[in-house]
Amino acid sequence: MVGIYGRYDWEDRSTPERARFVDFLERVVVQRTIDRHPEVFRDASPIQRVTRNAPPFLVIQGSRDCVIPVEQARSFVERLRAVSRSQVGYLELPGAGHGFDLLDGARTGPTAHAIALFLNQVHRSRAQFAKEVI
Repeated sequence: MVGIYGRYDWEDRSTPERARFVDFLERVVVQRTIDRHPEVFRDASPIQRVTRNAPPFLVIQGSRDCVIPVEQARSFVERLRAVSRSQVGYLELPGAGHGFDLLDGARTGPTAHAIALFLNQVHRSRAQFAKEVI
């Protein structure tokens, strides 16, 4: 999995954009209201769903994201590293905001390269494991 400026904690209320996100979740994803069913939203939040068997994960986040705070990505990565048995990578881009890959071409290429390196490493480690099993 590769998360690029993702929202990992559905209960985070630290940005004004949260209202639009919750509206989307209520109408399209969960089809229930957060006021009446807070436990459904809490349980569905990615940070709450991390398990030992989580897939390999690379999280990419800009340090100046005003839509999704960088602390949310850091907390998600900490939880993954504490619980998951899989590879976890984290790339924090200094000064980058939300949607940096759409607005800042200078960061897009290196970000794509980092994703390719991570996925290649995951593939190689799984291929090695397959050889050991056979």
